[in-house]
Amino acid sequence: MSRTETAYIPAGWKREQSMAENDWLKAGSICIESDKYDVRTKAVVKACQVCIVISPDIASSPGTALTVRLAKDEGMQLWIFHNVPDRAKWKAEAHAMAYWLVQLEKYSYKGMSVMVAGPREGKWKGAEDASLTIMMHALKEYKGLK
Repeated sequence: MSRTETAYIPAGWKREQSMAENDWLKAGSICIESDKYDVRTKAVVKACQVCIVISPDIASSPGTALTVRLAKDEGMQLWIFHNVPDRAKWKAEAHAMAYWLVQLEKYSYKGMSVMVAGPREGKWKGAEDASLTIMMHALKEYKGLK
């Protein structure tokens, strides 16, 4: 028996994840329910204009590889964060990514929705910490560049 999971997509910056229902998150968000990971991922990809992938090895994560393939198939703007193994370079690449996001929003996607993807914590130990740290650097830079 397969289990139905839910992808909540908050308004603005978007994050796909399986989670318990939270009233604060449900307000102004899209809810995608399916027992098929690929169906949820495809729906999230279609709802966004930009995809950021944070992964030390995309090939070792079938879900992340699927996200990259779907993003490319949809013609999404795609940033694959290259310096995941080298923590000392996170700020520099996050700054470059923030500049890219500002340019996309300014010239192509006013009010854009951004999907941040990568392996789950169970597949990559340290995934949540790395992704959160990288995105916090990027968002701080993004705010400063606007």
